[in-house]
Amino acid sequence: MPSLLLAPALLIAAHLAILAGALIAGAGAEAGRPLAGVTAAAAVVFVPVLAGFLRAPRVLVPVVMAGWSLLLLVLLPAILPQAPAALVNQGFGLACGECQGVGERVYAVLPDLGGASLPAAPPALPPSPAAARPAAPPPLTDSARPEVEPSVTASPAHGDIVIQYETQGNSIIVPVTFEGGRTIELPMLFDTGATLTTLDQAALDALGLRITADAPIITTQTAAGPKRSPIALISAISIDGHRISNVTLSRCAACSTEQARGLLGMNVSGRFLITIDTSSQQLTLRPRSGGETKDVEAWLELASSAVVWPDGRIEITLSGKNRAPIPVGRAVLSVHCDAVTEGILDSIPPGQTTETTISMPAGTDCTNYRVKVSEASW
Repeated sequence: MPSLLLAPALLIAAHLAILAGALIAGAGAEAGRPLAGVTAAAAVVFVPVLAGFLRAPRVLVPVVMAGWSLLLLVLLPAILPQAPAALVNQGFGLACGECQGVGERVYAVLPDLGGASLPAAPPALPPSPAAARPAAPPPLTDSARPEVEPSVTASPAHGDIVIQYETQGNSIIVPVTFEGGRTIELPMLFDTGATLTTLDQAALDALGLRITADAPIITTQTAAGPKRSPIALISAISIDGHRISNVTLSRCAACSTEQARGLLGMNVSGRFLITIDTSSQQLTLRPRSGGETKDVEAWLELASSAVVWPDGRIEITLSGKNRAPIPVGRAVLSVHCDAVTEGILDSIPPGQTTETTISMPAGTDCTNYRVKVSEASW
């Protein structure tokens, strides 16, 4: 290779290596282990490349680097359960919040190189302004199309929300409006078993929501079992005009389907008294007060320490760090010994820690005490 071409060839090869690294790092982030993903990317992509740089003749270095990286980009998606374009976006998102959309551009070209064995990425949701009608979900086949078209009406007598829902097997699908950087209506599975509301990466990208590398990673219960995933906070969601502010979302690729973009979890469904009429396919939601506890709890990092005084009294210091981008107004913590006592944390600014101390009477058995969030609000 002429020396004049060596520099641009190295530049192209380096770009391919970075893309392959982003794919592996994104797979780690999707699994809730971003640090492991970055480490694996370095080991799988850059260590072999470095070895080639040190041992191969100089003119072959860009060929080795580009060939190995391209092989990873083409073959790895065949064994990864998530869409490769979304994983590349997630990998870049760990270091660059403005780099979204790279994955779609890469895999618009790579399927032609990888042949039929390479799974195509699902279409990303297009950005949509607040006044625009959002893009429809992927089309249903005739055999899967529900008989009842979705329509939403409200019962003004009691403030109830009455939704004519669609079905997917035994699941209920309802339209929900999300207000992030952009406002989009999405079809969601009404899942009373999911702890938090979930969205896939394509929906998060369309809303302009970025999950940072240092976002809390929590274990949530879903109908498919426990899932570890990072979380984000969205400004509001709306169900038939009933607006709920500051809702916590978790990212879950496995929770989306062709008909629904995610799960509407108990942090939303728990705010309503729910009635389901299967004969008419109507879901009635009656709003009730409170309901922010699950949203706030996901962002609180709790700690505690206990001191036993000579007279038998026990003092337990409770602290809560607010990892959310907005203040926590109040959190009530319950301490479970052989009796239950509560402590209150008031006004926790973003990134700050507030603590309180409670006293337990002499003779209380706190050998294996537990601390839980019993109530919380923004």
